[in-house]
Amino acid sequence: MNNKTNEWDKYWSGVGNNGAFSDGGVNHPAINGFWLHYFQEQSQQTNVSDVFNVVDIASGNGALSELVSNVIPSNQLSLTSVDLSESAIAQLTQRFPFVKGIVADATDIPLGEGTADLVISQFGAEYAGEKAIEEACRIAKSDGTLLLMMHCENGSIYQESETNRTVLKRIADSKLVPTAKQFFHLRSVMKSAEEKAEFDLVAKAFNTAIGELENIMTENGKDAAAGFVFKLYNDLATIHEEFTRYNPEEVIAWLDTMQGEIAAYQRRMEAMLHAALSAKQFEEMKEIIENRGFAISVADKLYSPNDNRPLAWVLVATRRS
Repeated sequence: MNNKTNEWDKYWSGVGNNGAFSDGGVNHPAINGFWLHYFQEQSQQTNVSDVFNVVDIASGNGALSELVSNVIPSNQLSLTSVDLSESAIAQLTQRFPFVKGIVADATDIPLGEGTADLVISQFGAEYAGEKAIEEACRIAKSDGTLLLMMHCENGSIYQESETNRTVLKRIADSKLVPTAKQFFHLRSVMKSAEEKAEFDLVAKAFNTAIGELENIMTENGKDAAAGFVFKLYNDLATIHEEFTRYNPEEVIAWLDTMQGEIAAYQRRMEAMLHAALSAKQFEEMKEIIENRGFAISVADKLYSPNDNRPLAWVLVATRRS
């Protein structure tokens, strides 16, 4: 497993275990509304006797699978989901057994040319760059449709990701987790006066790191980093208050998990920020698609009704016959 694959597996494992990965805007009403509108439009154009072939690129664990399957009847739908992460595909196919899951890079999809009536991607293809867009074009049938939603530089999701990245860096810089490991370890073994003196020093550092969590929540609210800060704070408080109920080794193992989750979350935010397209990059992507024989009908920013900042870029194109 290469590093990129391993990072995405960590991410989707976190999602599956209700970890710190519920942000990113994927359940925003305006985003769901965009997809439902186009799925309904495509469904109305499909003959009852036809099977509608849909390929979801960089599918994650099935946000679009759920939406499209709610609109297009199962006897008319053939859905293939492609993702780099084995964990994501395992979750997806468990939730939606009718979906064909493929573990593959978006730049090298093991499907034939002209496979799909509809090729879709939500916050995925742009991570892999130009080659992923070329692959999306390749697998669309003649008269097939390409629907892409991509991260937008300086949009609301982008700015939220910047805030989350800053929050996570502050947690890492506070050395909260390694200090907590020292604190709970010493609390479990402390016997001598010398150990008590060391414990008091560590306890002071631990309280300072906890204070940084409190500062973050004061400045950003309890929803900071999709509620991860609040949950971490409460979990540490519960362990501290009810320590005798816990196995110290299990506490240390949990803290090791949190350390990995914080680091993976940081990298996820970095990846989102890096993948977000500027207006110039979006124009270049449009040119790639047009040069591969597609007519673009929609190429614009998607907005929420209550926000003047864009949520995403959206692009709809049809392959010329």
